[in-house]
Amino acid sequence: GSATRLVREADRAVVAVDRVWRDGDESTDWPRRPVLLVPADQRGMATLLGYDGSGLGQIAAVTTGEFQDGLSRGDRVVLNPEAFGTLGATGRAVVLTHEMTHVAVRASTVVTPPAWLSEGFADYVAYRANPVPVSVVAGDVIAQVRRGRLPRELPDQADFDTETANLASSYEQSWLACRLIAARYGAQTLVRLYRAMTDSAGPGWPEESQPVLGITADQFTRQWRAYLQEVAAS
Repeated sequence: GSATRLVREADRAVVAVDRVWRDGDESTDWPRRPVLLVPADQRGMATLLGYDGSGLGQIAAVTTGEFQDGLSRGDRVVLNPEAFGTLGATGRAVVLTHEMTHVAVRASTVVTPPAWLSEGFADYVAYRANPVPVSVVAGDVIAQVRRGRLPRELPDQADFDTETANLASSYEQSWLACRLIAARYGAQTLVRLYRAMTDSAGPGWPEESQPVLGITADQFTRQWRAYLQEVAAS
């Protein structure tokens, strides 16, 4: 039935995350049997998350948990049955892999990463395992750039508010930032950047851009803006 299919899909998502996040590093341990909660409807999802429910229509799933001693405990993925139920097989796989990435990285996250890196990395892992054409994934930001509205800065936490009108574009901009890092500096460098930004050593972003990428955060932002234009022009 649908529960069996969901378990199978979640297992595949765990394997996809391991391929990128662990990359042969056994020390990167995380709970590979995360709890998946499937409420009856969106209102049930809001109750489970302790939200009032506004803006949840834009979201297919959320990863939540408590932080103790700087580390995340009891993480669970809560599905939005109304949004998740409309997705095809690839869409479901993308959502589950995105959320499993959050579960994996939260297990060793001490310092909160910048929002663009958190969401962009989860999408990077998801689309690496489930390829979808760039024109499809990044349709909103491509249209935005073609209309002459090139983002000036990488998305921040406010850009991921569930009630923001440009939520899809924020995710796309972040995914393209991580895709650019993987393409130009290698997937392992992207993972290294994530680890550097979330461990307790060093000041995190933007200062730790230079040691990992070899360029400053400002230089990276310029590269990313040029990359958005490149993607929109192709």
